[in-house]
Amino acid sequence: MDIFSLWSKVLGEVQKSDPQYYEVIMRGVFPRSFENGVFSIMLTGSGPSWILGWFKAIYEKKLAEIISSLVGSPIRLEVVVQGQETPAPAAPATPAPLPESFPQPAMPPVTPAPQAQAPVSQTPPAPFPEAPSTPAPDFLDKVSRGDFQHADLPNIQDKIREQGKEPMHPGNLFEPAGEREEVTQQFEDQVNINRQFTFDTFIHGPSNELAFKAAKSVAEAALSGNTDSRTNPLFIYGPSGLGKTHLLHAICNYIHDHAPKLNVRFVTSETFLNDLIKSIETSSMDKFRKRYRSVDYFLMDDVQLFSGKNSSQTEVFNTFNVLFDNKKHIILTSDRTPQDIEKLEDRIKTRFSSGLIAPIEPPDYEMCSVILLKKAEHDHIVLPEDVINYIAGHIHTNVRELNGAYNKLVSYAQFTQQKITLDMARTALKDVIPPDAKKELTMEFITDVVCEYYGVSKASVLSPGRPKKIVAARQMAMYFCRQELNESYPNIRDYFKRKDHTTVMYACNRVEKDLKSKPGIADDYQKIKKILASR
Repeated sequence: MDIFSLWSKVLGEVQKSDPQYYEVIMRGVFPRSFENGVFSIMLTGSGPSWILGWFKAIYEKKLAEIISSLVGSPIRLEVVVQGQETPAPAAPATPAPLPESFPQPAMPPVTPAPQAQAPVSQTPPAPFPEAPSTPAPDFLDKVSRGDFQHADLPNIQDKIREQGKEPMHPGNLFEPAGEREEVTQQFEDQVNINRQFTFDTFIHGPSNELAFKAAKSVAEAALSGNTDSRTNPLFIYGPSGLGKTHLLHAICNYIHDHAPKLNVRFVTSETFLNDLIKSIETSSMDKFRKRYRSVDYFLMDDVQLFSGKNSSQTEVFNTFNVLFDNKKHIILTSDRTPQDIEKLEDRIKTRFSSGLIAPIEPPDYEMCSVILLKKAEHDHIVLPEDVINYIAGHIHTNVRELNGAYNKLVSYAQFTQQKITLDMARTALKDVIPPDAKKELTMEFITDVVCEYYGVSKASVLSPGRPKKIVAARQMAMYFCRQELNESYPNIRDYFKRKDHTTVMYACNRVEKDLKSKPGIADDYQKIKKILASR
C-alpha cells in the first residue's frame, strides 16, 4: 500500500471516529514519507494558530494509533511544519501560537470547468475561524497537568456553531445533560452524528430515490408528530458503501435542527447487543429497556448482525413491539432484505417487513459523476471532465470507494503540487484503478459499458423485456456496435437475441434521429463515448 492509499484510509478512520476533527486534519495535515517504521506528516498553515500545540498535545498519539492499526505494526509519528526542515519539537506545557508567517498550503492548480457542467466556484477555501491568541484556560490547565485525554480541542464547538450548526453530543442526542451523564456511564455511547451527512449532501437518483424520499418523509414527520404506518418501520437495505448510514445521520441531523426536544436513539446493532449483555451481567435490564424504549425515534444500523443470535432476538422483538405499539418511529438498515437474513426468527422478519422496504442500489455513471462534481465544488476544486469520466467510469459500485479515490487524488495533487490531469489521475489512482492494457472494443464490452451507464443489468438488455429504460440502453448499445465496430445488422441481431435484423435497423435509425433532436440523448452518447475511450 503506497502512502497516499494509506493516508486516504487514515482520513476515513478519522472521519468515522472523530468527525468533529476531520476538517482540521484533512485540510491541515498531509503525509510526507513512510520509511523504517517512521510515518512523517506535514502541518500546513490552513488551521488556526493553536493547531500545532493542540496536535502535539492531544491528537498526535491518536493519529499514530490509527496508522499503526492500519499497517498492522507500531509506527513512530514524525511531525514537520511546512517551511521548516526539522521535525516539530514536542509540544510545550503551554502550546504557543504559530508564527504569523506560517505558510499557506498549496492548493491544486485550478483547471477550466467542463463546458457541459454548471460552473464551480473558484474562490479559495475560507480559512478556519481564528482562535484567540491564548487558548482557553481550561485547555491550558489540563495540558499543563499532562491530562491530555480530557483536554478538548479549543473552539471546535464554536467553529461548528459559526457554521450555523449546533454541536452534537454522544449518548442520547436530545436528553438533558444530567440524564445523559447517568445513562452513558452504564451504556455504550450511541453513534457520533456526522453533521456533514444531511439530506442536502446526499446525492440521490434512480438507484436510491425511494430510500431518500422515505427517509426524508420520516424525518419531516417530527414536525407534525404523526407516524405513518406505511413507512414504519422504514427498512433500508443494500450493499455496503452506498449511503444507508448517511441517511440515518441525515434523519438525526434534521430532527436536531427542527425538533431538538424529541428523544432520538441511533445505535449500531453491535452496540445494542453489547448494552444488552452488560445489562444482563449487572442486573440492570430496567435501565436498558428505559434507554431503548423511551424514545421518539429509534435508528439501528446493520441489523443483519442479529443473525444467529437467538438469545438476543427476543429483546429485539420486544423492544420493536413497544416502540411500534406506541407509534414511535423505527428506522433500520441492513445489507439484505429481512427475508434474506438467515437464522432470524420469522416473527422478527415479519415485523421488519411490516412497513416500507426501500432498496439502495449501486450508482450509475451519471450519479457517480454528480457525486464527484459536488465534492469538488465543496472543496473549491474543479476536476477536468476527462478525469471525472475516468474515475466514474471505473468506480461505480460503491460510493465509499468513489469518495476514497477522490480523497486520494486531491491529497496527491496537494502534496505533489501537480496540476490535476488525466495522466496524473492515472498515476495517483494506479492501485485503485489498475493501469491495465486498453480493452479491445467488442460488442460485449460496449454492452457492458452502456449497461453500467444506464444502471441496468446486461441480462435485461439481452432479454425480450421492453421497459423504457431497458429499451433506451439496448438501442444505444446497438447503435454503438454499428458505429464503432461497423458490425452488420444480422450480427448485432444475433448478439442481442432479436428475431429480425430490422429491429436493429429501427434502433439505429431511432438513436440517429434522437441525437439531432434530443440534447439529453446526445449528451448520453458523448459521455458513453468518452468512457469507452478512457477504458
